Amino acid sequence: MYAVGGQDGVSCLYIVEKYDPQENRWFRVASMSSRRLGVGVAVLDGYLYAIGGSDGTSPLNTVEKYDPKTNRWSPVAPMGTRRKHLGAALFQDKLYVGKILECTLMFHFPCYI
Repeated sequence: MYAVGGQDGVSCLYIVEKYDPQENRWFRVASMSSRRLGVGVAVLDGYLYAIGGSDGTSPLNTVEKYDPKTNRWSPVAPMGTRRKHLGAALFQDKLYVGKILECTLMFHFPCYI
């Protein structure tokens, strides 16, 4: 389980932490290259993806993926639209991102990868 980005009450975070259930503690792993709050997160093919979010000023279209084997983040092709406060899910080996539109229960899930 990972805690990715967020906000500490003052600024957006680029910090990523991983929970170790055997030790019952959180520890830091490599930080993302961008500060992100409201970021969509999902796992695909063993990589952890951080999708969109906000840097505290504006929504982001950037995407990064984390490789737990090398403890490194690398950039991925950006989305065509800037998005924050979104969800991400895996379905039939494809990664989808979506957002609640105008506080309704309608969802828009474009396929990303």
